[in-house]
Amino acid sequence: MTYIFKQWLVLTAFLALLPACPNDLAGGQVPCAEDNHCSIGEICGTDGYCTSTENVRDNGCVTNTDCTEGICENGICTSDVGVDVGSVLFLEPGNELDFGSPALGVAIEKSLIVKNVGQAAYSVLDVRLGADTSDEFEIEIANTGPWVIEVGGQLDIKVRYTLADGEEDLGSLLLTTTAERCEPGCENPAALSVDFFSEFKGERNLGISPPSIDFGYVGIGESSAPETVTLSNDGTLDKILTVYSIEVTGATDAFQYTLPSTPLYIFPGQGVPVEFVYAPTDCDDHILTLTVSANSDSPDKETLTATLSATAPPPNPLVFDPPTLLFSDLPVGESETLSSSLKSVGCDAVTLTSGQMASGAFQPFTANLAGSLPYVLQPGASIGVNVTYTPNQAGTNVDTYQVYAQGFSDPVTLPVAGQNYVPPSISVVMGPERLQTESNCMCTPAGDLPAANVDLSYRVSPNGATCAKPSNPSCGIGGGSCDCNLGAYGNATWRAYTEAQVGSELWVIDEEVVHDGPGEAADFVVKANLLDDCLLGTGGASYTILANCCIFDCEGTSGTEGNRACFDYSQFNVCANDCPFYSSQATSSRCMKRGPVPIRTTVKIPSDGSEGARVFCATLSGAGATKDIITVSKTQTSMTITQMPGVTEISPGQTCPQ
Repeated sequence: MTYIFKQWLVLTAFLALLPACPNDLAGGQVPCAEDNHCSIGEICGTDGYCTSTENVRDNGCVTNTDCTEGICENGICTSDVGVDVGSVLFLEPGNELDFGSPALGVAIEKSLIVKNVGQAAYSVLDVRLGADTSDEFEIEIANTGPWVIEVGGQLDIKVRYTLADGEEDLGSLLLTTTAERCEPGCENPAALSVDFFSEFKGERNLGISPPSIDFGYVGIGESSAPETVTLSNDGTLDKILTVYSIEVTGATDAFQYTLPSTPLYIFPGQGVPVEFVYAPTDCDDHILTLTVSANSDSPDKETLTATLSATAPPPNPLVFDPPTLLFSDLPVGESETLSSSLKSVGCDAVTLTSGQMASGAFQPFTANLAGSLPYVLQPGASIGVNVTYTPNQAGTNVDTYQVYAQGFSDPVTLPVAGQNYVPPSISVVMGPERLQTESNCMCTPAGDLPAANVDLSYRVSPNGATCAKPSNPSCGIGGGSCDCNLGAYGNATWRAYTEAQVGSELWVIDEEVVHDGPGEAADFVVKANLLDDCLLGTGGASYTILANCCIFDCEGTSGTEGNRACFDYSQFNVCANDCPFYSSQATSSRCMKRGPVPIRTTVKIPSDGSEGARVFCATLSGAGATKDIITVSKTQTSMTITQMPGVTEISPGQTCPQ
């Protein structure tokens, strides 16, 4: 008993020496000696009681980083160098890195800073990614470890995250250190973990459009136009859709396509086209089903399908290729033939029984099959059809060639159409004006016949092909004509427009050139050439003989008027008949003595619907004289006349001035 008492006395005496303890029950506060005695969110105040960290106090702190000098000791910054807190590790921004909502393929970089806020150095022995961390995370440190972190020093670690698929990713960074403690506190400063995470917002849903496509009819061995099915992500924000399966089933041999490889990542609002072409090889109906599966948020959109349908058997097994024939810009009176092929695109042989134009008319279209009817057309075979168009008047013609086949009530048709025009034409007549005999001749004229020999030429301007009297004009006398080849500018003809029988000879008085029919556009020059004043007849007398005849007739020794005529650009039969008798009594010096000679040119353009004519006059001074009378500008459908300088136009019926 005495032993116990003595102990009580000693304990009582010891307690009496301690300062009085606060009564936490009475005052409602918790006594403390350091911050660790307080609850989370509280610190140990200077009065020895726990208080909220929000309370402001002089020189108060929570961690060493709150102190401008020294360290945080029991909630108070102190610079007492005698206090050794050792090495302290501090992570900035903390032990979590949030990469937010990433976009596919876009790198996001975060920085993690490992600081030393203590009073002694420590080492970071190892930095590595956790075993469950996605390969889409990577770390970067300026130099290789281990790394010594001096007091106040730091280690910078870059963490880079690049989203490569449509899934959110988690991970962690593991640190192995020699630090004595952490700020804020941690369970084990020697082994720390920093967590990574990213968060998607919105939703992702598979879309497929259109849900069905009908290619209709496409013949065997032919290919349709491409049709497209679009796969899309109908989600919102940045949530990426992952398509993990794309399959086709059904008539795969009848379609041509290339499927995207999977997994396929699709951004919201993005579309991925898949193109299909229908190319049947057999005579059947075909259906193809496209099935697509993805990680849609809506269960009813995880798997969607599109149906593609087509048919190879045609509604009509006979088709024309080309389906129409058009004849364009064909001159009236000419013919052109175009061809088409009647092809069997069905699955069975077809017997052709008849073919005819729908109008029943023989002109202007005629058609025939390249085989006698009835004709059996096998599947895939064809037979030619020739259609000839021969317009007989200006305008447009349409018709339809019809072919009937056994077992079919309606014919297969080939529409034909023709556009034509009347090519322009022109007639040019040229010769000497009919002259009166001169008054100084004592002979009495017995008639009035031009004796001047005027040649007409019609030339492609400036120096092209020419249509004129040939060296042997017999083809143009007596109602005939001589052909002139103007090359690409068409054809023309020359002929004797006016003829006269002089004795036993046929003389050319006026010449005519006619240019009509199609040809390239060009300008043409009409020219007059005065060879001499004696008319040229086939095998006829020369101008010398005619001149001698006239000289003798007018200036003979009798000096009286007789029944012979004077040769003054007019010649009479009697003189021509007697010229051989008197030719030896005169010379040829007076054949062109009495020029000049008026020339008349008459022009008609019947293709323009005009019934009238235009008359142009010019005067040639003597033998060898030439003159451009008019130019003619020709197009595909018209001819335009331009009068040349020195040429006079008169009204029809008037006489060219002498």
